[in-house]
Parts: sequence; structure tokens; C-alpha cells
Amino acid sequence: LEAIAAQTAYQDEIAGQAHAMLANIDYEGDPCALGRNSNYHQLWKNHCEQAEQLIGNTATYCFLRARATSDVQEALTLLDQALEMDRQHYDSLRERALIYQAQQDYFDMAVDAACMITIQSQSRNPQGYHLNAIALREMGRLDDALRNHNKAIDLNPDDLELYDERRETYLRMGRYDLALQDAQKCASLRPNEPAHLYKPFSVY
Repeated sequence: LEAIAAQTAYQDEIAGQAHAMLANIDYEGDPCALGRNSNYHQLWKNHCEQAEQLIGNTATYCFLRARATSDVQEALTLLDQALEMDRQHYDSLRERALIYQAQQDYFDMAVDAACMITIQSQSRNPQGYHLNAIALREMGRLDDALRNHNKAIDLNPDDLELYDERRETYLRMGRYDLALQDAQKCASLRPNEPAHLYKPFSVY
């Protein structure tokens, strides 16, 4: 990151992102850690100033600040600002959808997930379908959720989490035979992780 931030040949946005990440590292680090630069506060300040100068008026800057804060409301405010600047800022939509999930605000989560699907309609990224499926399930729209689970798995058939979430939806639908298949798939994908080995038994 230091090398990228120092390279004037790089675009301002890339250098600005590097400075923002370095500022976050300096802020979160232990000032008493072995080998820690005693000027870490000044380094943090310098990186903050450089990041703001290079990308301060961009959606990416607001997103990176949202990722750096532990205050959920502040993070939502920053993500809202990012999406006001760029309605198609994918990272901000994903981050906000995850916050909505944690807050059990499944309607707004579904809205952001649907936007993610639209933005990356030409890619093979399953995230939008995955998050939309979870939101729809929690709102009781199980058939709609299942369609999104299936689409996500079609896009990435090796992702354990996708099968695990579909397993939960099948359980709520009472389709235990299919839930068992997904539980067994999870166990086969991570045979060395006990957390997944018990899931077929929970279906039984």
C-alpha cells in the first residue's frame, strides 16, 4: 500500500484508496506494538489528508470511511452519501445490504440486493442473488427466495455458504429431502470442519 500511495504514475483514485486504507491501518493498530512507528499518529493524519485530497469527493472515499467506522449509523450515513454520488456503486450497496441484514431490515436489504443484481447482470457474481434470497426468505417469500438461491448456486457451484443458506430455506419450506442434500453438500465441501458435519443430523 505504501508503494502504491507513493507512485505518482498511478491514477489518483487508486492512490487515494491506498492512503485511505493505510489511514485505517494506522488508526486501528496498537501504538505499543513491537516495531510500531512512534509517529503513527502523524502518519495517520498524513494518509487521511492525502486520501481526502485525492478522492474526497467520490463514492469510494465515503465507502472506505464507512468500512473504517464502528458506528453503524455513521456507516449508513456515509454509504447513503456514496450512493447519492454514484447510484451504481456496488461495494456500497453490498455493505449497506449487510448492515440491513444485521438490523433485520429485510425489505431495504432486498432492495439493495436487487440493485446489485441489475448492476452486475452481465457478470457471474452471485452475491446479489445470495443476499436477495436471504432477505426474501426472512420476509416469508420462500418460493422467490428459492429461485434466487438457485441462480446464485448456478453462478458459483462451489460456494458452501450458498448451499447452507438454501438448506435453511428448504427447512422452512418443509422440504427436508432437499435440505438434507444441501447439508450433505456442505459437509462434502468442508469435510474437515465439524461445524458442517452435524448439519445432516439436524435435518434428520
